[in-house]
Amino acid sequence: MFGVSLGMTLLIEGILALILGITKKDITVVLLINTVTNILAVLVSWLAGRADEQLGIIVMFIMEGFAVAVEGYAYKTFNIKAEHLTKDPWLLSLFMNEVSFAIGACIWTPV
Repeated sequence: MFGVSLGMTLLIEGILALILGITKKDITVVLLINTVTNILAVLVSWLAGRADEQLGIIVMFIMEGFAVAVEGYAYKTFNIKAEHLTKDPWLLSLFMNEVSFAIGACIWTPV
């Protein structure tokens, strides 16, 4: 579960970074930051979900907000910009995380 989530996140956000015009050097930073935030978010959400399924869902959304904030801060700190979308690191983080989250939800949600 953890490996699949991390792999899909890195694949989706890496492709998004290329499409949005983030430099190859900066994509390395994006992927490293995503590795840390994904592992933390999935682990904490999974642990909460083991205690209570509804709590796990609530915690998952809280952790998604945490990931957006941490990644936005990192993008600002490392001056990472998307040439084809926005130069605002917070909007970049929000956009990339929500696209990745939506694709993941479509893949994992049963029909």
